[in-house]
Amino acid sequence: MFGYYEDGEAIRARTFDPITEQMIAEKFVAAWAKSNPSHLGEDDEAWSAALEFVTGLETHADPEHLVLDRLTDFNHSPQRRREKLTAVANALDDLRVALGKVYMLDLLPALEAGFIEAERSIPPQYRTSTTTPWQSAIKVHLARLPNPSGGHGELGRFINGLRQYIAETKPPSLAQPVRLGFALEIVRFLDKHNIPASTSSTGLAGFAFEATFELAGLPAPKAGYWIAKAKRAFAAEKAADSKQPI
Repeated sequence: MFGYYEDGEAIRARTFDPITEQMIAEKFVAAWAKSNPSHLGEDDEAWSAALEFVTGLETHADPEHLVLDRLTDFNHSPQRRREKLTAVANALDDLRVALGKVYMLDLLPALEAGFIEAERSIPPQYRTSTTTPWQSAIKVHLARLPNPSGGHGELGRFINGLRQYIAETKPPSLAQPVRLGFALEIVRFLDKHNIPASTSSTGLAGFAFEATFELAGLPAPKAGYWIAKAKRAFAAEKAADSKQPI
């Protein structure tokens, strides 16, 4: 299924204006008719697929899904990414020192108050118990923290493990950029209906790609670049699948 759904219902916070929706649907139906000549006259099937396509695009038109502001991370060097992890380790060290200065008699009730406040944001039907496993685990580990005169304790050993990982491990390959992932979904859906993905901003794939970003209130990247990359990735997917043993 193309897009984000829950219990069969599309999850969309925004919808295209009628003109844009009509333009995308008409481009889809025209491309479908051209690519499926043996199905000419089956307009219901074409328009049904066009509606599914438009709905799927609308479910993607959420800044939290497209997260363009985070894509700068994909350009960071391995060294820069290690530095970010090191900053996390440093912050945890500061937390360890701060916790070592607090009496457990004071800390545990304060944590409980924090858990209760966090619980308020969880719908009642999703609350399994008054104390969830992660709450209990945090309490257990905090209870094992040393006093200021003690050694590193479990949190200290955790931080040492984190620093060892940073020093010895090459940062793994990042997941594909969101823009590529979204373009790839468009290409896959169109291929399912025998429609080739155009790379121009006026063609179906390119127009739909840029219109979705605009609907999300984000700057629209050049569709041609991302659709072309998605087509190459999709071709590689199909080639790999063809080599799988049946």
